[in-house]
Amino acid sequence: MLRPDTFALTGLLALLVAFGPVATDLYVPSMPEIGRLLGASPAEVQLTLSSYLVGFAFGQIIYGAISASRFCCSLWFFFARPVRLVPQRRALSC
Repeated sequence: MLRPDTFALTGLLALLVAFGPVATDLYVPSMPEIGRLLGASPAEVQLTLSSYLVGFAFGQIIYGAISASRFCCSLWFFFARPVRLVPQRRALSC
């Protein structure tokens, strides 16, 4: 397992974050060719990209909740503090 203070973990996280945008950037220019080769309409080819994005979003939601509950403090910690709606006077006196 990678330690939190290593460059390898930082690189791994950067690759994981870049996976979604790289996949769409590689897929979108090839959509007309995919439709031609598979005999699919443009709407059907676009549906595959939409399905990928929905699946990727649900995967992040599920994996994010699991990792937050297991490895990190919960989101309750961040949202349990009262939110100050009125700015402090010091900020307005500038």
